[in-house]
Amino acid sequence: MASETYAKAYEKYPEFYGFYRSLQAYRNSLGKEGDVMVITPDSEFFRYLKNPGRSR
Repeated sequence: MASETYAKAYEKYPEFYGFYRSLQAYRNSLGKEGDVMVITPDSEFFRYLKNPGRSR
C-alpha cells in the first residue's frame, strides 16, 4: 500500500521526490560527530544545496 502511494507521488511530482530523497541522504550522511565524507563539490549529491530551486 505505501509503495503504491510513493509510486503515484513520484509519477506526479518527480522533482519534489528527488529533492525529498536528497534531504534524507543529507540527513543520514552529514552532521554526525566524527564522520568524514570525501566527495567532490561538483558531485550530483550536492545539486540541491548548490542551486536551491533548480535541480540541474
